[in-house]
Amino acid sequence: MERSKTNVETITDYKVEEAIRRLSVNISNSYPEAHAVLISSVAGKEGKSFISLQLARVLAGRGSKTIYVNADLRAGSSDNIGLSEYMQEEAELSEIICETNQKNLHAIHAGKKKGIIINEIFMEKLLKELRQEYEYIIVDSSSLGEVADGMIIGKFCDGILLVLEPGVVEAKKIQRVKEEIERNGCKIFGVVLNKDMR
Repeated sequence: MERSKTNVETITDYKVEEAIRRLSVNISNSYPEAHAVLISSVAGKEGKSFISLQLARVLAGRGSKTIYVNADLRAGSSDNIGLSEYMQEEAELSEIICETNQKNLHAIHAGKKKGIIINEIFMEKLLKELRQEYEYIIVDSSSLGEVADGMIIGKFCDGILLVLEPGVVEAKKIQRVKEEIERNGCKIFGVVLNKDMR
């Protein structure tokens, strides 16, 4: 099945580009063991997908073989087969990895099917195989405050980055998500404040 090449846009705003570059350096220096990073949010529309894709682009631009995985299967469908088909054993891993217009960067789309639930066994298998091929795996998941998918994926990643837009989510809800992450044994790498970055 033919897959279209994924186009990853370069940021034109210097301040935003520099903030993403600084984030990539901080992850590499502070967590050298971090190769699979889950990026999520507490609520929807806080900019996690933008941060995820741009972080993957910058890591690839530094010469690291990187893959962006759209694991937000509740959101919508794409024109390419992807993770949803893999979860239902309708496609092999090699069939869902797409090239991008960026050197060293590949992508896995959410897939054509909408509303598929993350399968823990298949997610663990996927990440184990990707670790053998890529230096960095950036996983964009559903919002942690809305569905359980991110918590399932987080168990198989090295840590979680939370993307927050100030003033959007109540502090009590952020605290509940933080406590749930910790109960699940996941490491929080940090918080990205995303105001004015999209």
